[in-house]
Amino acid sequence: MMNAPAPDRLTRNIFLFLLAYRWLSLLPVGLALFVPEFAPSAFPLNLALLIAAADNLALTLWHRRINQSVVRRPLLFAPDLLLVSALLAGTGAGHSPFFLYALSPILGAAFFFQLRGGVLAAGAQSLLYVIAVSLSAAAFDVLNDLTRIASFFLIGALFGYPSILLKRLERTTETQQQSNRELRTLQSLSLAMQSSAVDVADVQEQVLTSVTNTLGYRRAILAIVDQ
Repeated sequence: MMNAPAPDRLTRNIFLFLLAYRWLSLLPVGLALFVPEFAPSAFPLNLALLIAAADNLALTLWHRRINQSVVRRPLLFAPDLLLVSALLAGTGAGHSPFFLYALSPILGAAFFFQLRGGVLAAGAQSLLYVIAVSLSAAAFDVLNDLTRIASFFLIGALFGYPSILLKRLERTTETQQQSNRELRTLQSLSLAMQSSAVDVADVQEQVLTSVTNTLGYRRAILAIVDQ
């Protein structure tokens, strides 16, 4: 039977997936550098790309520490939301090539904090997006802007709900593994009692060792009834 990833390992793998997404989401920005008319930009696109790449590099180099901090303090997603919104506002908002990059905080919130985190991040991102459109040099495009806001909530919900299922599967797997350990312990104790039936002290020692070491209890007390 294959062992399920430990919670810390699972969280780390998700964080690495999000890092990969952040790097890949910068590809449209790199392509837009060769098509200046792609997005009406009030901010140099190459400088915006440099800022985003520096942010990704920092997350890559210190991802373990950042990973632990984000899990403990969900509000640390706020600076990331502000950064991607500022990049959107400075590079065309609704027509910005940074749109895929702007989805990364929502993905992170959905993965780490399930459906509630994804929806809350989507709501915050929507508000910041409206502000970004208001501050950008691009004209309002109601249909395009509403579509992008709707995509924030779709992404938050679509990735938040599978995260809930993943957590449930993880708990179920851990329970199954615990049951398997208990069954193996009972089997080894049965074999030990059959082979050491004469030596009661040896049986006592093996029982206590199995209960404390294999099953993980801090202490155990064994009583023998003398008729």
